[in-house]
Amino acid sequence: MDPKGYFLIRVNEGKIEVGFCHYNDIEYVDENAKFGKNKVSMEFTSKEPEDILDWIKENKLTTLRSHYEYMERELKKAKHCIFTNEKYVQS
Repeated sequence: MDPKGYFLIRVNEGKIEVGFCHYNDIEYVDENAKFGKNKVSMEFTSKEPEDILDWIKENKLTTLRSHYEYMERELKKAKHCIFTNEKYVQS
């Protein structure tokens, strides 16, 4: 896990939408639950994965190379789903 935070990705109306969340901003729905409500602190939308990757770099939203590489894979997968009209599910 990247200490900087995590991304939520979805495809909506032919575009890739990415939300960035900090771990410390998670709002727990139930104190006993092991899940929370995501609080998006930054958003970016584009049809092109490269634009989103540039946004991630410019805003220094990753600290781990593996996290950035994960985003490269996921954004390519999302773009593929747009072209094939398949449902995108983030891994």
